[in-house]
Amino acid sequence: MHRTKILLAAWLTIASTGAALAFGAIAVDDYYDEDPSEAGYGIATDYRNAREASIAAMEACKTEPTSECKVVLTFRKCGAYAASRGGYGAAASNTLKQAEQRALRQCRDPDCIVVASDCSSK
Repeated sequence: MHRTKILLAAWLTIASTGAALAFGAIAVDDYYDEDPSEAGYGIATDYRNAREASIAAMEACKTEPTSECKVVLTFRKCGAYAASRGGYGAAASNTLKQAEQRALRQCRDPDCIVVASDCSSK
């Protein structure tokens, strides 16, 4: 019985650690009337909290030839950023496909494309 409790405690620790590393963020350097394919961005996944993910996304964005990055989304599972010359959208969901579709809908422009998207592996 004691062995079962130890195994259960170990499993719960592993499961909660995996869930705790499920935050992600997307930072972009994008401007109105700019070709969205030229937008700089950084994505970070598998962080303990939204703040750590945001910092990592900003650092990744700033390695691009960009100067004015900003975090547009923090997420738990999957996130996406879509843009056009006239708008943008950012959304989170449980699947990459859903996050991308929601970001495109939020962009509200038929010329929107998905610029950046990813999912946490946990």
